[in-house]
Amino acid sequence: MRQQIFHFSLFTFHFYLYLCHMKLSILIPTFNQDCTQLVHDLLEQLPQDAEIIVADDGSTATSIRENNAAIAKFPQCRYFQAKMNL
Repeated sequence: MRQQIFHFSLFTFHFYLYLCHMKLSILIPTFNQDCTQLVHDLLEQLPQDAEIIVADDGSTATSIRENNAAIAKFPQCRYFQAKMNL
């Protein structure tokens, strides 16, 4: 009986360690919309190891594409742009 309790606690400890190393990822799909303010707000509220992914589905406005591409300068952010709207 004691061995079962020990194995359960060891399993719980390893599961806790696994959960501590999980990373939070937030995906923001966008089309012809500037996401810079949203990303700035999220960066203030999220933990440092969180990741923000902005997926631009072929925006046609040049200024919006440039603003969204500027998001990629943050180390926690990634920016992907499709050539045309899928």
